[in-house]
Amino acid sequence: AAPVPVAPLPARKNGFITFGSFQRLTKLNDAVLAAWARILTALPSSRLRLQMIEMRWPEARQQLAARFQAVGIDPARLTILPEAPRPAYLAAHSEIDLILDTFPFPGGTTTCEALWMGVPTVTLSGRTLLARQGGSLLCAAGLGDWVADSPEAYVALAIAKANDTETLAALRGRLRSTLPHTPLFDAKRFAGHLQDALEGMWANRSKAA
Repeated sequence: AAPVPVAPLPARKNGFITFGSFQRLTKLNDAVLAAWARILTALPSSRLRLQMIEMRWPEARQQLAARFQAVGIDPARLTILPEAPRPAYLAAHSEIDLILDTFPFPGGTTTCEALWMGVPTVTLSGRTLLARQGGSLLCAAGLGDWVADSPEAYVALAIAKANDTETLAALRGRLRSTLPHTPLFDAKRFAGHLQDALEGMWANRSKAA
């Protein structure tokens, strides 16, 4: 764990909600942008902070801003930044109230790192192994109520969570201390389950032979 402290909820200082995403540009498909546009439209004072490696190129930033404008979001509501060194990347969570996950390819490491920095993620759980990764991580962290099962539910969930700043602030204050006691951080339990699964598959294969 990097020695980067958890910051207070930025919405209390800013007076508005800041959503965030650290996902790669390839995950920001049209369906994701359409859902994010609905969320931002429903919360007209909100902002969206995007940070990813591809944004080191001005042309990529301009193209992304144009895509948001095409779905009705003023680029002035966006903060678009390139990647940063790890300490600065973790510290950037101090500017974000909650993360909006991508779908059908959700975050993995970024979701866990955001939780460590006190920032929960709204995710959409799909039908494939990878599409369910975000939901699995959040459930293992005791945050099953942050998982949606449809694009409509994802939009509604993000709006509802953003409107409850008291709960956001409380969750932010306790996540780092509670996470180590959840299945998400229980490496021994995970290894045991994996071992049981592998041995079970080998046993079934032996019976079939």
